[in-house]
Amino acid sequence: MGFVTKGSKVETLLQGLKQVAKGESFVSADLLPALLDRHRPSGAAQFNRLTQREFQVFRLLSEGHTLSECASILNLSSKTVSNHFTQIRAKLGVSSLAEMARMAIRQGLVEP
Repeated sequence: MGFVTKGSKVETLLQGLKQVAKGESFVSADLLPALLDRHRPSGAAQFNRLTQREFQVFRLLSEGHTLSECASILNLSSKTVSNHFTQIRAKLGVSSLAEMARMAIRQGLVEP
């Protein structure tokens, strides 16, 4: 009925034991971010898989920029941006720019 990490303080463990002994549940505070991430909208958690650069490319492409424009804006080669695009599609499970744009709009990352 309770969860405490190995790195928790003794006080946290004692607090957890007392709550569980009363029949209540207990989760140490250091576990809360991970638990909250699991309950985010499905698309939001997927963005955590992207590197910072991939996320930049994702946003630019979702805003309607071409691969060439992204390369120019980010001062990268077109080939590098193309590679990022391939990685983004694989990590997000999308197959087109349109799907990426819809995902970005649903998550409030870009204006419709």
